[in-house]
This record gives sequence, C-alpha cells and structure tokens, in this order.
Amino acid sequence: MLVVGSNDPRKRMNFLCKVIAGLPDNICSQIHIHHVGNSSANSGLPAISEMVKLHGLDNWTIHGSSVSDEYLMTLRLKCDALLFPSASEGFGYPPIESMAAGMPVVCANLPSHNELMPNGVCTPPDDETAWTKAITSIVELYHSNKPHTRKPDLELIEHAQNYDNAVFCKRLSESYSSILT
Repeated sequence: MLVVGSNDPRKRMNFLCKVIAGLPDNICSQIHIHHVGNSSANSGLPAISEMVKLHGLDNWTIHGSSVSDEYLMTLRLKCDALLFPSASEGFGYPPIESMAAGMPVVCANLPSHNELMPNGVCTPPDDETAWTKAITSIVELYHSNKPHTRKPDLELIEHAQNYDNAVFCKRLSESYSSILT
C-alpha cells in the first residue's frame, strides 16, 4: 500500500497508523506500507517513525520526501492502493495521480477529495471500521487475482482524465467562446 503525505496534523498519519495496527492479523501480515513524504516531527507530533514504533508496525517503509517522480510512479504501479486519510487538501494531487495510474484509492470523504473521486470511493474520515473494510477488500481482491498482480483499473484512469490540463483548457476555452458569441 502507498501513503503519500507529510507529518502535518491534517494528513492524519496517526489515524492511519492506528487503523493499520488494528487490522486483523491475517490482513496486517499481508500488507506493507510505503510512505512517501516528510516524516519528521511537525507541530509537536512525534515523527512518523515514532508513530510506527508506538503502534508496533514493522510493515512500514519510510522513503522520505525527496523521491523522484519516476520512483513515485514505480511505487504507484507496484502497490495495490493509495491510502489517503488527509483531512484537508488544496487540490489533492496524490489521489488523482494514483487514479491516473489505474491505482485504487482509499481516501477520507472530505473536501477536496470527495469532489474529485468517483462516487462511492471515499471512506468516512474517522470510521476505523470502514477503513479496515476498505483495506481488507483490497487485500482480498489482490488474492483473488491469479497471478497475484494488480491490473490497472481502466475506469479510474478514465475518471482521472477529467482532470487533465488539456481537458481543463478545452473546457475553459469553450466557456469563454460561449460568452463571446
């Protein structure tokens, strides 16, 4: 599983650590978290590495914030889903970029992600049971595929194309043209 985000309180890494630690043993033992982002202590919070230790997680790798775009894309293609519990985003690039790679996304049902995601994809932000079910479903889907690989979700790719800059520019141009004619 991929996690993209800093240790800023609004990114809710402590919530995610709590959810992962609370997963049933048979699920938790089958996943590995790849975290990309600044993991240092911020706003008085412990560093993410401390949170991971506090919750007894040994299935969490911190890659830091200076990974290349190519490496981040490699993680998107190799991981089974993006976990994105953030409570506040400007635009919310990680979910859109992950969908564009055909990667399932589990994100909090909060602005701005709930404005960008397909219907039914967002998860109640503070409902640990809902997050557990979403993660469990992803693990079960992985094991139902033979061979055990994640195929890109073409519907997610198509949905993400709605947010492509070329699409935005075309729609903006059409709007201006309709006003001027």
